[in-house]
Parts: sequence; structure tokens; C-alpha cells
Amino acid sequence: MVLSMTGYGRGEARDANLAVGVEVKTVNHRYFEAAVNLPLKFWELERRLLGRLRAAIRRGHVDCSVTTLLPVPGTREPVVDLPLAKRYLETLRAVRERLDLAGELDLRFLVTLPDVLRVEERPVHSERLARLVEQALRQALSHVQAMRRAEGERLATDIRRRLQTIRQHTTEIRQRLRRKRPSERARAGTGAPAENVPAGGSRTDVTEEVVRLGSHLAQASAGLRRREPIGRRLDFLVQEMNREANTLGSKAGDVNVVHLAVAIKEELEKIREQVQNLE
Repeated sequence: MVLSMTGYGRGEARDANLAVGVEVKTVNHRYFEAAVNLPLKFWELERRLLGRLRAAIRRGHVDCSVTTLLPVPGTREPVVDLPLAKRYLETLRAVRERLDLAGELDLRFLVTLPDVLRVEERPVHSERLARLVEQALRQALSHVQAMRRAEGERLATDIRRRLQTIRQHTTEIRQRLRRKRPSERARAGTGAPAENVPAGGSRTDVTEEVVRLGSHLAQASAGLRRREPIGRRLDFLVQEMNREANTLGSKAGDVNVVHLAVAIKEELEKIREQVQNLE
């Protein structure tokens, strides 16, 4: 099963008087990376959500957002900054004495001074809230994974087709090598120059490149059948196949083999672009 790293999903969960929504977006990234955007009331859930995301997604950048669809019950309470109020009071008394002012400093005046009295909303965390968020997250991840599977299979189909084209080119190169060997031996026996063969003779070397290319093709095809992340391994194999194709083109000494090597490199470049989005 091949997975793309691109996906989107949304889930919702609710009970009698509370509803939450979770949105998950994934894009390609070299490693796993996640960012969770939570309302203040939900901040204690961040670590738990990151763990769920990491367990579900092996590679890619993940954005997860949690929103409230109905008001979340919370606790609003007044908070008095007593040290600040005391400093205000001491300062104002000193001003009154220095300037010989009349009047009393009372509580009603004191609480109107900046930051002495404020209302804070305490973050709320409960298992009820956590269950709803996780339920919505499961729905969102289910949609994300379905999209990643569908997109991954489309990419895998295209990659398989291109691997088959490379395999055909490789077979044609092998056939050309087999056809040329008798004529090279014949020329060697008569002392005639071996056309299209580099000085020193590199037929065995070119054959080795062809064999390695075939091995990499087999590994790439097998990787597409595995039930594990294959993107990074395929990226490595594409690099190695490109290396063999480069060597083939430079050492073959046969214009037809050179053309086939160029065609192989063109297909590999298209595969490389697709592989960048595979988990």
C-alpha cells in the first residue's frame, strides 16, 4: 500500500451542549513534523493529539486545528493583583502627603486602577472534552488516510508504468550488447578495428551497469508492493538508477545505447518528481 503525503480531512463530535471540529491537512516533508492549533481551553490536549498524529502518519508535515462549534463551558473568575494594589496605595498616599491633599483613598477608586482587578477564564480540561476531540480527530484522520491512499495509488500506478518503460529500454540495451559481442570477436580475430567500442574495450563494464540497473528496477517494483513507507527508499533507488544510466551513456560507445540511456533518465526524472510526494 503506497501512501501519498498529501491529504485533508475533517471530523466533528458533539454531545448535549458541546461540539468540536478537527481539521487535518498533510503535505510532503522529508520527516514527520506536526503543528497543533488549539483554543486556550484545550491546551492540555496538545501532547495527546501530537501522539495520535505521530502514530497515524509516518512522514510529512501535518497541520491540525481544533475549533469549538458550540460554547465550551468554562470558569470566569475575578482576579485581584494584591501586590500591585498595595504599591498603588502606598504611592498615592505618598503623593497626598507631599502635596498636602485632602480626600480618602477607598476601595471603589482602587479597583479602577489599571490591572488591579481583571477577569480571567480558566482553561477547562476534562475527559469528556478529550473524548470529543479525539473522536473528531479519528474521523478527520480517516478521511486524510483515505485521500492519501487514493492519491498514493495513482502515483504508484504512474511509477509502475514508467518503471516498465525503463525495463523495456534496459531489455533493448541487453539485446544490443548480445548482438554486438559476436561481431566484436570477429573483428578482434581479423585485426579489424572495433567500431563503436571505446579504446580498451568496456563491454563488460557496461554490462555490469545494465545488471545493476535491472536489480534496482526489481527493488523499486518490490517496494511498491510493501505495506510500509517507501518514499525515501524509492528516492534513493532513483538516484542509483540515474547514476547507472549516466555511466551507460558515457561508456557504451553505441549511439543507440546512448539514446536509450537518455530515455531512461527522462523517465527517472518523472519518477523522482512523483516520489517526492510518497510517504
